[in-house]
Amino acid sequence: MSRQNLSGIYRFIEYEILMKKSLFIFLLVTLIEIISVSCTLFCPCGSCDSGPAKKIDIVSWQMQTISDKHLGVDPTTTYPFDKVFKALSTDQVKIVYNQETTGSPFNIANACSPAPLQAIQTFTSIQIKSMTETAYLHTNDIIKEGDDITDRFAMTFLFDMNFKPIHEFINSMIIYDQDKYQLKLKERPFQKTNLKFDVIITLSDGKVFELKNEELTIN
Repeated sequence: MSRQNLSGIYRFIEYEILMKKSLFIFLLVTLIEIISVSCTLFCPCGSCDSGPAKKIDIVSWQMQTISDKHLGVDPTTTYPFDKVFKALSTDQVKIVYNQETTGSPFNIANACSPAPLQAIQTFTSIQIKSMTETAYLHTNDIIKEGDDITDRFAMTFLFDMNFKPIHEFINSMIIYDQDKYQLKLKERPFQKTNLKFDVIITLSDGKVFELKNEELTIN
């Protein structure tokens, strides 16, 4: 066989190999796109993980004073009572696993954003206790040190203005790791008032958290 014929055969073989490589790459890219789209269609919540289902165990809470613009503010500075809030969110959590499996049989977690994780606990109560004595609505409306002033506050999610009484808002509510809440006073004080109080959070597993020496200065 002549060199010219051999050269033609080699070029044909190289062409076949190149075409097969190109076809393989095309199929691989197509498969990745199909997996990504499938995750979006069938896992709209963002949870396409396989393996044990994850939840959170709440270890601690944190509270911040914020304005109606949702910016952190100094609690000793005076604000209108309906323009300043206490923002509540989880601080530290632990990941816990269930034995159940969830999601796709294929491990394609990277194709989706992580879904919010549900807490193993729910709220049992949120109680607010005054740490000082003050007159609030009028001179005879005396809040004494140690008084339960929970009913003077309302609660909702951050960025939501649909405030409800605290016990009503937390009733049977599922807690997620990304949730943030805000608390505000329901009524305007008759004069500039500095409230100092503790917030006591009790969860369904019996854990109790105390956020001490919280403060609001309002008029």
